[in-house]
Amino acid sequence: MPFRRAIDALNLRFGLLLALFFVFSLFAQSAPAQSSSGRNIRSKYAYGRAYLYISDIAKYYGMTLTVGSTACEIRNSKTRVTFIYDKRNATINGVKMHFLFPVLGPSSCPALSSLDFNNVLDPSMRVYSIPKQTVKTILIDPGHGADDKGASGRISHEKNLNLQISLKLRALLVKKGFKVFMTRQKDAPLTLEQRSSRCISVGADIFISVHCNSTSKRDISGIETFCLTPEGAPSTPDRKPVSAKYRGNSFNKNNFLLALKIQSKLLMATKAADRGVKHARFEVLRNAPCPAVLVEAGFMSNSREEGLLVNSAYQDKVAKAIADGIVSYYDALRGR
Repeated sequence: MPFRRAIDALNLRFGLLLALFFVFSLFAQSAPAQSSSGRNIRSKYAYGRAYLYISDIAKYYGMTLTVGSTACEIRNSKTRVTFIYDKRNATINGVKMHFLFPVLGPSSCPALSSLDFNNVLDPSMRVYSIPKQTVKTILIDPGHGADDKGASGRISHEKNLNLQISLKLRALLVKKGFKVFMTRQKDAPLTLEQRSSRCISVGADIFISVHCNSTSKRDISGIETFCLTPEGAPSTPDRKPVSAKYRGNSFNKNNFLLALKIQSKLLMATKAADRGVKHARFEVLRNAPCPAVLVEAGFMSNSREEGLLVNSAYQDKVAKAIADGIVSYYDALRGR
C-alpha cells in the first residue's frame, strides 16, 4: 500500500522534527549567558544541574577574579563577592547570603549553579535583570497575635514585639510618602492565609512580615532576612530540592533584592550579628502576590538581645533600618 507507506514516512519525519526541536529547546534553555560585550559564560553539568564558571561570570560583570585554595572573590570598585568552595554561604559587600547549592571547586575552575546566578547573584549585581515594579503600597505583617504568642523570652512575648516594631515601621513609611496597611494593628488573631491574602485586598506592591527569633541555644544571636525559595531548589536549612512553584515565585529576583537591601540596612543600624539573607518556603511568602520578605529582628532566647528588642530606642533602629531598606529597593528599581 504505497499511500500507507507514504503516510508512515511523513509521520516518522514529523516525529524526528519534534525530537530535534525538543533537543534544540533544551540546548537553548541551558546555553551560556551572553554579555553585551559578546563574552559567553561557559556552563557545565554536575549533580544533575547546570553550573556556570565563575571566571566567566567575573568577565561578564567586568570584575577581577582572585582565586584562593578554599575560596575565590570577584570585585570591582563598588562590589565584592566572596564564594566559598563546597559551601552554600557567601558574602556580597560583607553581607552574608546563602546560595541554593554549594559552589563547586576546585580552585582551578570554581563554578556557581545557574539557579544561583539567576536568582541570587544577578539580582544583586544588575538591577536591570529584575522585572520593573512600582512601589507605592506596602503591607506590614506583625507576626503572630492573640493566643498565638510566638516565641517567649524571659520578659516578653514575640507577638508584642512584632507589633511594636511594625507600628514604628508604618509611621516611618507613611512619612516617606508610602501608602501603608497592616495585617493587624492590635493583639488580634490571624491565619497565615489571611495575612498574605490581605495583599490582594489592599493592592500591596510589597509585603513585609516582622518577627523575632528563638532557639534552644541561648548564645545564638543576630538578624536574618528570608525570601521565598525559588522552584527547583532547597531552602537554606535543607538539602533536597523542591520542584513546586508557588505564587510568590513569580517574584524570585525582586524577593532577593528586597531581602538583601533590608538585611544590609539592619546590620548597619544595629551592629547585630549577621545571619544572612536566607531562603524558606514560609506560607506567608509562598502565597504573597507581590515581592515579600520575612525579617527575624533578633533572638528572644538570647538574654542580651531580648533586652535590646524590648527597648524602644532599639526598636526605632530596627524599624528605621527596614524602612531604609525598602527605600533602597525602591530607589534601585526607579533608577534602573
